[in-house]
Amino acid sequence: VGGDGSTKGKRCAIKVLDTAFLSVSSNPAAASNTIMVDAWLFTSKKGEMTKKKKDHLSLTKIYERFTRFALANPDNASGDKFVAVVHPRGDGPRRIIEHSELQTASEENDTEGAPALADCSALQCYLRPREGRDELFRATLSDSENISVKVVKKWMRDGKGTLESFKVTTMNEDIVEELRSNAVKLKTHIEAAIAVKSKSSPSTHQSVMSLAADFVLDDNRQLWLCCVHDVVVTSSSSEDSDSA
Repeated sequence: VGGDGSTKGKRCAIKVLDTAFLSVSSNPAAASNTIMVDAWLFTSKKGEMTKKKKDHLSLTKIYERFTRFALANPDNASGDKFVAVVHPRGDGPRRIIEHSELQTASEENDTEGAPALADCSALQCYLRPREGRDELFRATLSDSENISVKVVKKWMRDGKGTLESFKVTTMNEDIVEELRSNAVKLKTHIEAAIAVKSKSSPSTHQSVMSLAADFVLDDNRQLWLCCVHDVVVTSSSSEDSDSA
């Protein structure tokens, strides 16, 4: 979804959990591998996905903001003190880290590196789910228009969880509708971002045929995007349409 959260000045109107994209930079002087912050997405006051300025791109800034946000929930602050979710490179399971681990990483990164984050592709702010439930909601778009909604149970235990169906009722139908709407927004935004980056010819159109997006539901019944995966894009041309 565009690295700056926008395409042609139009930002994606979905609330996203603060997410920093990391890389490893060799630091010969310190005989260590320093973690670099390449980009940082967050939600603006307008409820849109946007990007932090370059002067905010440091583990210290991440630690300060993630801690302030995650520990604002009194149940988390008085309990586990989780502050971030590590999204590893490749297809490994996500894992949650607590306050002291992220603090150590931020303090030692410039001199000793941050080995605990060496495999981290993206570091995301932790948000305690509604009522402390160990679950995520997944909206899956298939065949470019069909959207299903399921729940990922117990993902905090092994980083992946199990995908289960759930019953739509009058108590949750608004959440389901928002999940479906968000899947459409993501499809539209990704297609626009691809068009801008690829600079494809006007006769070629790239469409998102399928994607899956995970969301956290908070205590205020607000949905926060935490992951987009399994995106499949296909190309078509106007010539194909004319000859059909």
